[in-house]
Amino acid sequence: MDTDKSVEILKEPIEKLTIPLASQVGQTLSDAWELVFGGFSTFVEKKRLIRQKNVESFKQSLSRNIQSIPPECLQEPSFSIIGPALEASKFYFEEEEVRELFSKLISNSMDNRYNDKIHVSYVEIIKQMTPLDAQNLTLFQKAPRLPLASFRMRTTSNSYSTLLPVVFLSNPKESNVEKQAISISALERLGLLSSSFLEYPNSFPYDTFTNSEEYLFFKEEVGESLYCKEGIVSLTPLGASFINVCFPPLPQLIVG
Repeated sequence: MDTDKSVEILKEPIEKLTIPLASQVGQTLSDAWELVFGGFSTFVEKKRLIRQKNVESFKQSLSRNIQSIPPECLQEPSFSIIGPALEASKFYFEEEEVRELFSKLISNSMDNRYNDKIHVSYVEIIKQMTPLDAQNLTLFQKAPRLPLASFRMRTTSNSYSTLLPVVFLSNPKESNVEKQAISISALERLGLLSSSFLEYPNSFPYDTFTNSEEYLFFKEEVGESLYCKEGIVSLTPLGASFINVCFPPLPQLIVG
């Protein structure tokens, strides 16, 4: 990486992003950018963590998001949002899914239509998310509840032993059951999702679980004592608000 070019990108005034935005709003974002990134050039030179294309992508994303805000909805952003968000974002330039969450949060803090939905905790939530977490959470934009399962083995004492406590198969981009279990559990810990094995919709295709490679493997090992406990994982009110603020809206279906 050309360090000099990276340094110049970080020092480049962010006012260009906000044209033709109101000058006061643009100046606030510019000041925050300079405060966070002004002294970051040394870190870039030593660690080489930020690549030029990723910084540019982040700036372009901010530009698109900000320029899509109607002029009458522009407002002075809260520094308690954009300051920590810009500070944290510099460590996630190489993770596109997470980087985009910061971009949406920063831009929507400048849009008065999101005043009742934005919360300062969103910065910390994003910081604790992985690209897989972001992928999984995107699935709940289309459906607030998705099927979940636990693979269990009946014991002789009429109780059970858990073989796989969390099995989530709704993301076709990641088939590793262990990674998915960690992701769903992490999103629950953040308060964005909630799981339950006390109820489940009959309409969910739970045969996907019993036909999975993992279930068939355990079937060979433990036989008929194996069973699939059906459950659901649901979006919480916090999760719904977080998605509304930090994720791009789904494309509108055009009929005709």
